[in-house]
Amino acid sequence: MLPGKVVDYRKPGAFYLAADERGIFALTAVCTHRGCLVLSEGSSGFGCPCHDSAYDLQGNVTEGPAKLPLRHLAVKEAEPQGLLQVDIATFVPPETRL
Repeated sequence: MLPGKVVDYRKPGAFYLAADERGIFALTAVCTHRGCLVLSEGSSGFGCPCHDSAYDLQGNVTEGPAKLPLRHLAVKEAEPQGLLQVDIATFVPPETRL
């Protein structure tokens, strides 16, 4: 996955898989303001269509009313050099990358 690439998995799991220069990571697609699903704006981040909160690609709030960042989810390789598996029940520190 190339840095700045974002893949939408809102329908099957309410998350986004993304990449930056440090590696691959996953973010919940649930806005921390009122629980709406945020929309990807590509490498510039995410926006909430309900109340206009905005987040950068790392999930940090760039515009309110949201006050908390998007949560990062655990990502691992299901097999070496194979499919990726995202655990939507496990939150990890924002700096965690695959």
